[in-house]
Amino acid sequence: MCSLAVPTGRGGDGPADSWLGGRPRYLDGRERPAPTCGACAAPLPLVAQISAPVDGRARALHVFGCPPCAGDARAWCVRRTQAAAVSYTHLTLPTKA
Repeated sequence: MCSLAVPTGRGGDGPADSWLGGRPRYLDGRERPAPTCGACAAPLPLVAQISAPVDGRARALHVFGCPPCAGDARAWCVRRTQAAAVSYTHLTLPTKA
């Protein structure tokens, strides 16, 4: 038996949220076609999106699986997306002498 419990306290679909089923939300903002099953070539539905932050940056694992072929390893696919790094420009203001 397996259970998934990922409390986020937000109830939304932000970068810190995880959910089962539905549509993936890719953190880099790019849309992608659904991956296909390696066993039957059908489009794979999203099984879960799991928040997996690293080094303070939002990252998500997108798990896809084919229900009819679930016993075959080729029926599963995991994608990873990560939010782009943000760079800041630091300004030095002149001081009065």
